[in-house]
Amino acid sequence: YLVRIIAWRAILGNKGLINSTLMALGLIKEPLSFLLYNQFAVAITLTYISIPFVFIPLYTALEKIPVNLIDAARDLGANEFHTFINVILPLCIPGLLTGFMLAFIISLGDYIIPMQLGGTGGMMLGNIIWSQFGQSRCNESYPKAP
Repeated sequence: YLVRIIAWRAILGNKGLINSTLMALGLIKEPLSFLLYNQFAVAITLTYISIPFVFIPLYTALEKIPVNLIDAARDLGANEFHTFINVILPLCIPGLLTGFMLAFIISLGDYIIPMQLGGTGGMMLGNIIWSQFGQSRCNESYPKAP
C-alpha cells in the first residue's frame, strides 16, 4: 500500500516519470507543478488503489451471467448494444454497487494518501478522524468517559 503511494509520488513529482517524459519529448520546458500535492494527485491515487475493489465484485457478477440469456437475447434479434443494456447491465448492477461501495468506504476512511500526496490544501474525512483521535494526546481518557 505505502509502496504504491510512494510510487505515485515518484511518477507525479517534478523529476518524476510524467515530467521527465514530457521534457524529453520537448513538449514542456519546465516541470508541471500541478501534478503533485493537490486534489488531482489524491484522486488519481485513490482511483488506482480502489480499482481492485471494484473489479473483483464486478468480475464475479459478470461471471455469473448465464450464457443462455445472452444467446436468447441474440436469438430474439437484439444487437450487442441492446443485449448489454437489457441483459448484462441489469444483472451486473449488484456487483457494480458492491464495488463502488467498497471503493467509497476505502476512499472515505483513507488518511495516508491525502497526507502524502494532497498537500495542505484540503481535508478529507479520514484526516479529520485521524487528527481528532490518532494525533490527540488526550485520547487515553476517551475509553474512560461515561
